[in-house]
Amino acid sequence: MAEEAENDIRLCSAAGRAAEVLTQCCPSEPVEHLIIYDLSSGAEGRADELMAIGREVLGKIPGVRRVFTGRAMREGDRYRLCWLVRFAAPAVIDSYREHPEHVAFADQRFRPVADDRISRIRTKTQSLMSREFVLMKVRIMRCG
Repeated sequence: MAEEAENDIRLCSAAGRAAEVLTQCCPSEPVEHLIIYDLSSGAEGRADELMAIGREVLGKIPGVRRVFTGRAMREGDRYRLCWLVRFAAPAVIDSYREHPEHVAFADQRFRPVADDRISRIRTKTQSLMSREFVLMKVRIMRCG
């Protein structure tokens, strides 16, 4: 039985065929959607609940690798809260935007209480290392 399994693995695998396999593949690069925002007055006390629900709902959408949330490190920062949604590939962005769970969360929970926000989508080829983007990411990684 083990001999048969080894033979099947050898016949079906790409071992020793990396160059050939790579010519047939379209490599993808991760994409990150960063949102920094403040909640409208009266909604500040619901930030933790909103972020927890968002991580759960958005994290289940196909193509989403991870959802990070965070808070500003300094008291005087203009935007106090943030999201970082990491996608598997650029092709995921449109399906994510149109996904019913994203639309429902954004329209019913997030946008009504987060009218002051900045949103950016970046891939590695679009310079994830821009000063603005790096500073915002550092704050998120420290927070969430």
